[in-house]
Amino acid sequence: MEIQQKTILIVDDDPDLCLILKVCLQREYAVQVLHTLGEANTWLTQQQAAVVVLLDNTLPDGYGVNFLEEILKLKSGIKVILMTADINPDLRQKALDNGARYFLPKPFNVAEIQRLIPLLLAS
Repeated sequence: MEIQQKTILIVDDDPDLCLILKVCLQREYAVQVLHTLGEANTWLTQQQAAVVVLLDNTLPDGYGVNFLEEILKLKSGIKVILMTADINPDLRQKALDNGARYFLPKPFNVAEIQRLIPLLLAS
């Protein structure tokens, strides 16, 4: 079996969405699922492999948009897709200003994630 070197980190508190994303992505990538910003912070501090983070905005311990800068401090080359049901244009702009590569409104089609990840990996 080939070792997967590209790791996708999913940070979302919705277990059903996490399961769907993991099942759809794990054939091509290593996938790690976490449910809080604290777990993500610990994991990113200890790991070197994550290249793309699928980050929910509203989590039990804070807002993903506010965690973006911390992610980029921990791993400067990481690429983040912020996923949220809040489609406020100000939030979208803040996410992009704070370093998100894409702002993805929920609900979304998983095919959109599958299309975006290779684009991020190629950039």
